[in-house]
Amino acid sequence: MKLKATIVDETSPDHNSVIVRFEGDKNKKHFEIKCSLNPYVHKMRKWDSWQL
Repeated sequence: MKLKATIVDETSPDHNSVIVRFEGDKNKKHFEIKCSLNPYVHKMRKWDSWQL
C-alpha cells in the first residue's frame, strides 16, 4: 500500500524528521515522520509531497 503525504511544517535542520499530513485523511492530523536521512540535505521543503 502506498500513501501520499505532504510536508506541512518545517522542523529544525538538525533533526532527521518532518511533519506531514496524509492525503485523504478526513481528520487532517499531522504526524512526525522520523527519517534515516536529513531531509534538508535532500532539499525536501514545506509543501513537497512524498509517496510512502
